[in-house]
Amino acid sequence: SESFVFGTRVEIQVAGDLPEAQIRPAMAQVLAEFDRLHRTYHAWQPSELTQLNDALAQGRGVRVTPEMAALLTEAQNFSRQSDTLFDPGIGRLIAIWGFHADQYVARLPDPAAVSAWLKSRPSILDIRLENKPDGVWVSSRNSGVALDFGGSLKGTALDRAAEILKKAGIHHALINIGGNVMALGDRYGKPWRVAIQAPRYGGPLAILELNDGEATGTSGDYQRYFEVDGRR
Repeated sequence: SESFVFGTRVEIQVAGDLPEAQIRPAMAQVLAEFDRLHRTYHAWQPSELTQLNDALAQGRGVRVTPEMAALLTEAQNFSRQSDTLFDPGIGRLIAIWGFHADQYVARLPDPAAVSAWLKSRPSILDIRLENKPDGVWVSSRNSGVALDFGGSLKGTALDRAAEILKKAGIHHALINIGGNVMALGDRYGKPWRVAIQAPRYGGPLAILELNDGEATGTSGDYQRYFEVDGRR
């Protein structure tokens, strides 16, 4: 099954002799969940995430859903584990560079805007989550923080897809969201084989074997980029 969501191609392969009546509803449920995640946490089209970012920019606290709170907590843990090398709080810098758009303009960012952003040093670790009687409230001590879950949301989506497929009795499948891949079970007794596309020439760069529950994610500069004066 193939579809298009998260701004990329989604493909799900199922191994085993299962009836189509069992597979099709599960596939539809997976794609519906992908679409919901994409719309809920979109970084620049109106969404729950853009509403949160607007509130943070205005210095306001805002009540969030339990799911949003869980994603924020998880992202903060990822950031701490990586010594902040992974930081979903840099959404404003991504926007300054022009990547919060469906089509990229071949123009370098304003150096003054980049400099001002760097001085404010926004980080997801500036976010505060408070449990109150009416739910979880989120605020930030730094109004420069803007959240972008592009670095982790596809991994979350893979986990959700695995849950849905297993509940539907599908235990052997390969889920691919634009190069973020998770394996369930095996492919007729053998590991799932995943090719990594070479960024500068046709054909694969390498072949990986994935066993049950294993996942991999790749990223390159050969699909999302722009060139200025011949420089990528």
